[in-house]
Formats: sequence, structure tokens, C-alpha cells
Amino acid sequence: MDMPEIRSKLMKFLRKNYKIDHPITDDMSFVDDLGLDSVNMTELIFLLEDLLGRQIQDSELVHLTTVGSALDFLAAEKGAVS
Repeated sequence: MDMPEIRSKLMKFLRKNYKIDHPITDDMSFVDDLGLDSVNMTELIFLLEDLLGRQIQDSELVHLTTVGSALDFLAAEKGAVS
């Protein structure tokens, strides 16, 4: 799966599951800007793990605070260019 496809899946997931109807940008915080709570973040982590193909370690989670940081993390782990 390439990065444009991963980006598309993430955006569709956020729009559908959390009823976000405004533009989503890479600098948006999952919690502060998009309003995700701890349960929502757990669901998001499951999606990211599915896209990555492995479990994300707790030490990695602290860096996944924005849409862009999640996409950058996936790109780096997959060796792709976003």
C-alpha cells in the first residue's frame, strides 16, 4: 500500500467514524482539533497498526499526536515517501 492510499484510508476513517465534516490538515491534533477521546484514539491505533502490519509500541505512541505525525511515522516505518 502506498502513502496516498494510506492517507486516503486514514482520512476516510476519521470522517466516517468521528463525523468530521471540515477539512483535515496534517497539522491537526487528534485530540485538540479533531476531538478524539481515549476510546477513539485506541480505535485509531488499531487502524494504524493494521496499515503498518505490526503492533505499535507504547514508546512510539507518544509521538502520534497529529495527522501528519501519524502519516510521517507510517511512511518512515514502511520506507515510503509521503
